[in-house]
Amino acid sequence: MKTRTVLLLAAAAVAIGVAFVFTTSLKPPENGPTISSLRSQKKLLVYTKAGQPVDLSKLRGKIAIIHFWATWCPPCVEELPDLDRFWKHYRGRDGIVLYSVSVDDSWGAVEKFREKNPFDLPLYRDPDAKTAHRFGTTKFPETYIADRDGKILYHLDQPIDWDSSDVFQNIDALLKKE
Repeated sequence: MKTRTVLLLAAAAVAIGVAFVFTTSLKPPENGPTISSLRSQKKLLVYTKAGQPVDLSKLRGKIAIIHFWATWCPPCVEELPDLDRFWKHYRGRDGIVLYSVSVDDSWGAVEKFREKNPFDLPLYRDPDAKTAHRFGTTKFPETYIADRDGKILYHLDQPIDWDSSDVFQNIDALLKKE
């Protein structure tokens, strides 16, 4: 009985810690960069499975969530089911887009992983992680959230609990802003 109480307290402490990190990480920088300022004379390209380039530097008009991850990254793998549930809630809503960008070497690696770990996220690939590095990503997973003007409001440099009510409240607040 005592072990169960200790485990429950430990789980509660971890949940509070995750919520604290997320909410304190969601403090907009005073003069944050815009996605277009990151491109510095070059495009911020990611690719669809069909090989079509998508230039993230041109994102405007919607809240944009850019999530860099990899199949070989244990925290990324652990976070994906939460992100998938989060996206099921927002998919199809006006005003928000998600770019789930794999930095794996090939689409084959992503598809093999997806067969074993089903999820339904809009997938893109960043060969050689060039665009991720231009964003400033140094490890995976990392997520950037930009406003409708392309200004990066939040940079989350670790996995987060996408099921958290704090996450939903922050995203809903962004969607309500005109």
